[in-house]
Amino acid sequence: RIVRDDREFDYDTPKFSTLTPSETVEYLRHENGALRDQAQQMLVLCAPEGVASGLERMALDGSETDQTRLHALCTLEGISRTDSGSDYSEVQLIRTAMQALEDSHPRIRSSAIRILEPELAANSEEVLNRLKDLYDEESAPFVKLQLLASLGESDSELALHLMATILDDHAENTYFREMALTGTWNRELE
Repeated sequence: RIVRDDREFDYDTPKFSTLTPSETVEYLRHENGALRDQAQQMLVLCAPEGVASGLERMALDGSETDQTRLHALCTLEGISRTDSGSDYSEVQLIRTAMQALEDSHPRIRSSAIRILEPELAANSEEVLNRLKDLYDEESAPFVKLQLLASLGESDSELALHLMATILDDHAENTYFREMALTGTWNRELE
């Protein structure tokens, strides 16, 4: 293998199949991204009982690294949407995603918006109103772009109005124009 000369390299990789679920969760904190990804994959595939509450705390704990919070949030999404009989429900995921909208990191806020897409498709007024408030206070263009993309899931007037507002505010940006067209497919005239 090609490795850096100026850094120790740890060749000992864990055998995730032999770890307990709580030990696997701890790998979401690991500095090695490949190990974090493998841990997340194992947790989603197996959806072990009893890890959801720890993942939820990890996802919402501001003292965790941004990477750890993001992995925990996405792991919760995967666990809640598997057919493996997880003990973590879609309702709990929506609650966690709504709380994650308050996170200090824009990638986590944008992931929370994406996770809320089924609620947008169901035209949840609570979610739509919260996302409207989020847009009013949001400064990160990446989050605004994700919001524009996700709002396309909803066919409500409020979502369409918010999409138009976002597009008006960012009409000079090619990415926002393209995202608006993608999100309004078959509703362009509206």
